[in-house]
Formats: sequence, C-alpha cells, structure tokens
Amino acid sequence: MKGEFEMKKVFLTFTMAVLTMAVLAQNLQFSNKEHRFPTLRETDKETGCTFAFVNKSSKKVVFTGVVCPQKNVRITWDKDTIGKNGNGVISVIINPKNSVGDFDCPIKISTLEKGKVQEYTLTLKGSVLENKEKIYGMKEGNLRYKNNQKTNLKLTPTTVLVDTFFFYNEWADTMTFAANSLPQTIAALYITSKLAPFEEGILVFSYKAALKHDWGFVYDKFTVNTNDPDRPDKTLYLMGDIYDDFASWSPAQMENAPKVKMSEEEYNFGTVNEGDNVEHTFTITNTGKSTLYIRKVKGSCSCTVVQPEKTELAPNESTSMKAVFRTHGKTGGQSRPADLITNDPERPKITLTIMGTVVKKAE
Repeated sequence: MKGEFEMKKVFLTFTMAVLTMAVLAQNLQFSNKEHRFPTLRETDKETGCTFAFVNKSSKKVVFTGVVCPQKNVRITWDKDTIGKNGNGVISVIINPKNSVGDFDCPIKISTLEKGKVQEYTLTLKGSVLENKEKIYGMKEGNLRYKNNQKTNLKLTPTTVLVDTFFFYNEWADTMTFAANSLPQTIAALYITSKLAPFEEGILVFSYKAALKHDWGFVYDKFTVNTNDPDRPDKTLYLMGDIYDDFASWSPAQMENAPKVKMSEEEYNFGTVNEGDNVEHTFTITNTGKSTLYIRKVKGSCSCTVVQPEKTELAPNESTSMKAVFRTHGKTGGQSRPADLITNDPERPKITLTIMGTVVKKAE
C-alpha cells in the first residue's frame, strides 16, 4: 500500500511539474483573459474591448493566427511580432445585430515562441436582447404592440372568446395602465398595471358575442388609459363575424338544412340622374328542408336601404326584398353592396350588389 501511495505521489508531482513548465513556457502575459460586455440590445451600435499583453521572454513572439468562431466578432491586433519585453493590444469589435441571446465566445491565439507553437485562449461573454421593434411592430405614443387588432374572428352567438394583447413600454419612464369604460361585450380579465421602461405587459380580455345582439360583421373598439404624455388613451380593436353555430349541428340537421336561393345577386340600374332613387326587388326562396331565418340585411351605407317582407321562410317559400339606393350627392360609377345573413350553413352570407352610373342632372 505504501509503495502504491508513493507511486501516486510521484505521478502527481510529475504531472504538476509538466503543467507548470507548460504555463511557464508561454511568454505572453495578458492583463485580462476574459471580458464580459454589459447587456446589449440588437439595435445598439458596434461595441468593443481590448486585451493588452506583454512579452516576458528574452526572445521574440510571432503571432501565427487569431480565430473566433462568433461571426459577429471582428478582431484586430497591432503587430505580428513582439520583441523582448514588447507589448501589444488585441482589439475586439462585436456587432449585436442579428445576434440575440447569450454568448460565451473563445478567442484562440496561436504563436511561435522559441521555435515552438503556443496557444492562448481569451473569452468574450455577454448577452444581446432582441430588437423589440421587430416583435412589437405597431406603435401608439410611447407604447408598442405586437398588434392592436384582433381580426377575422369566427364567432357564434354563444362564443366567449378569451384572448391577449401584448405591449411593450419604450418610454424612459414607468407607464401605468387601466381598462375603464369598456363595451358590454368586453371584460378585462387581467391587465399589467405598471410597466418599467423597456418591459413587456399584457391585457387578457374576454368577448361575449351574445351581448352584441348582432349578426354578420361586428366591430368593437375600446381604450386603455395610460399616463403616456403622447396619446394617453390607447385604442384596441376587435373585428369578426357572427353566424349560427353550424359546427354543432348534427348530420341530420345538416341534411335537412335550409338553403337560400336568390333571384339574382347583382342588379345594374344603368344610368340615372343624381337625386333619383333607384329601386329594385330581389326574391329570396328557401329551397332547403327546414325553416330559413333571415338574420340580418345590412347595406354598406345609409344611402342603401334593404328590407325583406318576411324573415322566416318555410321550405319552398319565397319573399320579396326591396332595395332602395338614394343617389343624392353621388356621381360617377356606383357599386353598393348589401349583406344578407341567414342560417344556411353553405352560404351564411350573401353579398347583393346594386351598380350603375349616376350623372349630374342637367340644369
């Protein structure tokens, strides 16, 4: 056992001696071998650091290579050959653009010293924060949003939608938030009440379609109140369509569904004088197997009025729907759509169009 211990002791002593000789064989002495950058942002300009060194040997040292695997790092040095007691500087420039995340980057230096190759390792450490402008592309005052709109929402009368708005404070001060005076359809489930500079926040909301009491295209907007001196009231928007919940219908209901048929979907009135009222009657027929409900008819503006005689049609029943286009104040080519919303699962919305040309009436 004692012999074995002595052998281990000799081996450790030999190993330490070899390592010591290897360290002593390196003639360049660096003032520092690691540099940690302060947290960078992707939008920051290039920044750099230096590693100073001195040749402690009596012989010259020749640089044969300086390599860093990090593509956004640029390295220069002031001289290739360092004489006895000579000194120099290795300069490092880092470009934070497109370099998001933490980095721990080695710089490998190869030299020729007394006819032998030596290697040194320097280290760069730090992190780059993502450019928030790429994530939060919309801006209102000093607040940025990923998006301030929720569009193309597919809704039914029983839908309770829960969704989130994401925002980012690029102001140099703390921003406060409060969701007050919301429409009855919208409730704020959670809102970040305060955001320090360059922090991210959220608004979690619910939308109850039943409280809208509407069909077809629906639109809501609401404001979040802040202390931002530049546009303190931030506006958010919801847009979508409310139709019957066809996804819940059974195969039998789909088989026996109502089916809407129009006498035509476009009417061209030709050329009329400004101030004339254009009138046309469309015919709606239910060619399906159950009751057709006309949920809503909506013109594109107040100048177009569309009104069906009946809103419930039994199978094979028809009704008339009169459309009136008031041309006062309108001239030139005209195309006035009106949306017909029904409980036909194949065509819950049909867009009818009245078109033609309006000319100024001769004096």
